[in-house]
Amino acid sequence: MSRLPKKANRKTLEMCAQVQSASSAVIFAVLPKKVLIFVDELNKYAPAGTKDSPLIEQILDISERGRSLGVIPLSAQQFMSAVHPRVTGNAATKILGRSTSSEIMQPDYRFLDQDLKLSTTRLSKGELLLQHAVYRQPVKIIFPKPAYKQD
Repeated sequence: MSRLPKKANRKTLEMCAQVQSASSAVIFAVLPKKVLIFVDELNKYAPAGTKDSPLIEQILDISERGRSLGVIPLSAQQFMSAVHPRVTGNAATKILGRSTSSEIMQPDYRFLDQDLKLSTTRLSKGELLLQHAVYRQPVKIIFPKPAYKQD
């Protein structure tokens, strides 16, 4: 096996270092600025009360510090009252569909006035209430029926 002279070894090492730094720059350039994490049935992973969950600490950390790190949590659940209050308290936007009156009367829904609580129990399919700090009152959103169901 022939050996390269010391100069050639040094040159080879320098070229390898340049290629390595260029490839790591490409890897970091590909990383997104924002990351969305979606959790379905969040009440199972971050339950209200004293239940322990294998993911609860990570979910609490993401909900409390995620925005500053570029991590945006999205979740869906049947009952917002069943989710840990530190998660729902840090949610900037809430979207509500039709719920039962017993669910709407929970303390988690205190941001809704009495009239909106009653109207939430009567929402139809495709109707939602969007609550965000930008709006003074929750905004009703109506999704159109699919084209094949139009009259």
